[in-house]
Amino acid sequence: MLEFITFISILFITGYSISREFKFYILSFFFGIFYNYPNLCKIVGIKRVKDYEWKAKTTETEIYLSGIIPRMIFWLLNIEFSKIRETRKNFIKIQNNHNNNYMIDKYLDQYEIKNCSIDEFRIIITNCIIRELNDKFNIVDKENEAQLLNDSIFLMNLFEGVTGNFMTSLVFFMKNIIKLLKIRKSLGKIPDALKVFILIPPLTLSHNIWTTIILNHNNLSELQEHDFLFLDSRYFCVRSSDELVMVERHSCDKNTPQNTVFGPIGFQCPANNLSFKIFKSFINYLKNKRVHVTGETPIIHHGAVNDILNKSNIFITIEPVLNKLHNTYSNV
Repeated sequence: MLEFITFISILFITGYSISREFKFYILSFFFGIFYNYPNLCKIVGIKRVKDYEWKAKTTETEIYLSGIIPRMIFWLLNIEFSKIRETRKNFIKIQNNHNNNYMIDKYLDQYEIKNCSIDEFRIIITNCIIRELNDKFNIVDKENEAQLLNDSIFLMNLFEGVTGNFMTSLVFFMKNIIKLLKIRKSLGKIPDALKVFILIPPLTLSHNIWTTIILNHNNLSELQEHDFLFLDSRYFCVRSSDELVMVERHSCDKNTPQNTVFGPIGFQCPANNLSFKIFKSFINYLKNKRVHVTGETPIIHHGAVNDILNKSNIFITIEPVLNKLHNTYSNV
């Protein structure tokens, strides 16, 4: 009954001649419900498409971000919310001008990964990715790289808000406001596109890498780049030609950067090429390695974005072997 009353209220509100922006904002609170009830999308004016069928108009499409967490992130990155499209364009341009391979394996080999919790392991991966990107793009000088690494890991707790853990991120933000203000000031010295390069892709790729290791521990010897592109969300929403569009996500085994898990044709993740090369580097790192995972069975939270809740109680060891990669998993 409560859901019914809610929907009636939404339909009543959106039936008036209100601003499109305000209407989209109101609807964004109920995206999860609209996903489960497709017919309601038609009633309230949300266009619903499949990622493998829809072709977006690149110049007229942008990700729809609403709520406090995305705006907090852009505020912290010192990027104007109104310049997201321009930042995306510059990000792609810089990436295309540096069509290099990315070798995070050379940094991973510097670590002894023995009984590391997943929380520790993801920090290691994130550090390796940031160091490699900084090496390629000279985002900060080497003297300031250590501080950038520390700031990036510090921000990871806030970024978890994107996965739906809103209260954790909000409490973290309020408790650490002075530290976050210092980080914001420091990031203000870096061009917007380079901030995106050094912060958002590393944290996202780190999540994909460690999650793939944990959930596919029995098949690591057969890993391909597309295996890291699991669906961690069921949909996302964009504004396209002044319409609100809900894009349904589907698995894709295409082993190229054009894999539709990165998004529909015309509006793919701008870090798709970079991501594929980093995944390839990690696969290369796993060659002739033994991967042993112990601890609790993963507890998966199925929210707007899926996540493993008990990361601190799952442990990983990666060590070299002579001939081939072995993988084991055991519960304690």
